[in-house]
Amino acid sequence: MADKNKLTQKQLNFTLDVFGEVPQGQAYMTHYKVKNMAVADACASELLRNPKIQEYLEGLRAEVKNAAVADVQERQERLTEIMRARLISFVDKNGSITLEAEHNGALQAVEVEDWHSNKGDDKLLSRTKKVKLHNPITAIAELNKMDHIYDEKPQYQDNRTYNILVQGDEARDRFSKLLTGKRPKIEEREVTDV
Repeated sequence: MADKNKLTQKQLNFTLDVFGEVPQGQAYMTHYKVKNMAVADACASELLRNPKIQEYLEGLRAEVKNAAVADVQERQERLTEIMRARLISFVDKNGSITLEAEHNGALQAVEVEDWHSNKGDDKLLSRTKKVKLHNPITAIAELNKMDHIYDEKPQYQDNRTYNILVQGDEARDRFSKLLTGKRPKIEEREVTDV
């Protein structure tokens, strides 16, 4: 981010107002003396082209963007929270469901159903609360992916071509039989003792 000390106090206040989505002409009129809004708009436009102000504005926008996006550790913490949550975490000492549990990020849905009297007095007879948690197995799988536990080694395909030169009719016949899956007959030979 640009050094805010390079800006005058008026420039700094103007830039912060523009960053805060105050219309640029109005921001200029607040911090500078001008006759009317048309002049303020023109001067504000010129001031916003100042490289120091542009750099400072970009730095402010980058800080907001970085704060808005969860980093890897924050995502891992949320997935761990989902993984570790248990339904018992959402039940208080009296056996009632409480939503002020340690692992609130694990909640997927909470349903409350009230049962009223049919006598017209609208008296509450009972209340049913249902709590549904995110699937911990899915959270574990996502954590494993983030830690590259499931990384598979790449599969290589062998595209090599072999050229075999066969000389002679007899060798060619034997080789063609091998290629078609036919086994050549083994010739019986007499074995002589040496």
